[in-house]
Amino acid sequence: HGDRYHPAHRRSPERLKKLFADKRIPAAQRAMWPVVLQDDEIVWVQGLPVAAAYEWRGAGDAVKIDFISHGQG
Repeated sequence: HGDRYHPAHRRSPERLKKLFADKRIPAAQRAMWPVVLQDDEIVWVQGLPVAAAYEWRGAGDAVKIDFISHGQG
């Protein structure tokens, strides 16, 4: 059935495979693509907004995730 992810500002959850295809992420790279989980729930995927349920609304604690790419070689 595939992993489902509900990015902020989207009406409903989508299959992660479809979101990867929409972003033109090659299938060979997807297994190593950065994804943050909370238990079994997808919270964030590199290149996509945070999950709607975890979107910071300006009050309370927040976590900032920065992805720093180190070139190969």
